[in-house]
Amino acid sequence: TSSTTSSTSSSSSSVTHICQKELDEKTVWSPLVCNENINLIMTYARGIGQDFFWPPSSLSRDQTTYENIIQNKSQIEELYQMMCHDPHGLFGYPDKSEVDPYSSFMDYYYGGLRIGQLTNVIFTNGLLDPWTAAGVSHHDDYYRYIQTQQTKSLNDHSEDESSLSCSVTDDNGNNIRYDCSMAQNITKDGSVVSLLLDLGAHHLDLMYSNEFDPDCAKVTRLIEEMHIRRWINDWNEGQQFHGSTCPS
Repeated sequence: TSSTTSSTSSSSSSVTHICQKELDEKTVWSPLVCNENINLIMTYARGIGQDFFWPPSSLSRDQTTYENIIQNKSQIEELYQMMCHDPHGLFGYPDKSEVDPYSSFMDYYYGGLRIGQLTNVIFTNGLLDPWTAAGVSHHDDYYRYIQTQQTKSLNDHSEDESSLSCSVTDDNGNNIRYDCSMAQNITKDGSVVSLLLDLGAHHLDLMYSNEFDPDCAKVTRLIEEMHIRRWINDWNEGQQFHGSTCPS
């Protein structure tokens, strides 16, 4: 009995060590990605181009851009297998040798790349965030906005008043002007938008506001609030027109 107890204790300690090591090296993000089959190129390919990840995960020096790697499907599979390697079966990763119906759940539920049918979504892209390469925006407008901000930077951040032709109202009733190119309509009805933050980092717009926030973060929060208020008003008007379906 003592021998069995000792063996069980040793095995439990080993499992704990393996799990802790995995979490220390990869954080909880990797197990989440592997279980949910979240196929983001940023997860598999790191140290590419000008991002800050090190060491590079690319298996070839020729693969210097995300486009290069995406075009090489075999390399994607190899990178996936490296990251989602679970020889001890501790993380419940789906067996890639079999069809896993749950792995396509997110694609079916959220529509994957078929975002033309979505409504009421705001995508924010901080240009200082390496994950922005996996963001949603119009490709040409994205690079045009970057070039515009770089030009402003070279000119001591001076603002061209003619470019600040859009505005949003703050809580005090003031009209805050901003560069229209930072806001992009992704769908024709304008209910899905993409916002570009030239000085935005990861999730900056979702953080608590403070006096050191760049102007782009302040404007973004106001634009987000404007859209959310519009969604709520549209829903309330729809309820009034069709009649409430909520129990009294």
